[in-house]
Amino acid sequence: QDASGGVVLITTSRSTSWSGTIKSYGGSEDRAFAELHTQARAGLWGAEFNSQGQTTEGYTVNSDAEKLRGGLGLNYGLNARRQVALQADYLREDRGLTGQPEYPTPNSRKKSEATLLAGRLVYEDFNLSTFFNASEERHRDTSRQLFQDLRVEEFGQDTGYSLQTGLWGELNLGASYRLNQGDGSDFSKKREESGALFATQVLRRTDSPWSLALGLRANAYSAFDS
Repeated sequence: QDASGGVVLITTSRSTSWSGTIKSYGGSEDRAFAELHTQARAGLWGAEFNSQGQTTEGYTVNSDAEKLRGGLGLNYGLNARRQVALQADYLREDRGLTGQPEYPTPNSRKKSEATLLAGRLVYEDFNLSTFFNASEERHRDTSRQLFQDLRVEEFGQDTGYSLQTGLWGELNLGASYRLNQGDGSDFSKKREESGALFATQVLRRTDSPWSLALGLRANAYSAFDS
């Protein structure tokens, strides 16, 4: 196979910069791959974009595949202790399923899509993270009259706070929440929620390399319901 790639870096001032990479190759069986990644910084603002695509006809019957993915990230902040970040990613895949040599499946197809949204806030000793995932999968085989669908969603939130306790070291407090739900062609919608509270005390001395962590955590779950 042939391969090529490149890197570009442009700096216009101390607080403004842009860089990027490009990679691509091709080969037999209509195999092709391309990837782009770029990031920029202007003062307190930063941005990042990446995309990737690949395709192949495969070496056997119904082994073709196509995969696309992309992501975008934005962030703003003075430093690691004061910042806000947002991220969005998307993935799509369409492929054939060949089966086993003794049981070939020339008409079996699988399509899937996934979306991820995430955000993070950090301010001094406080941090907050939130995310949402949604994915869908479709499986078709006309020769066997097979039609299956699956959809899954997940929402989550985590928060934490660190408190300096003087001679006692550091106390970390936090809470988390999760919501999961899914449905498909073989079952009705299911939903579950969970939450947690935790506290961790880290005991350390500045004149010693040793530390001791004591933790307490409480979890709560709901049963799956429809």
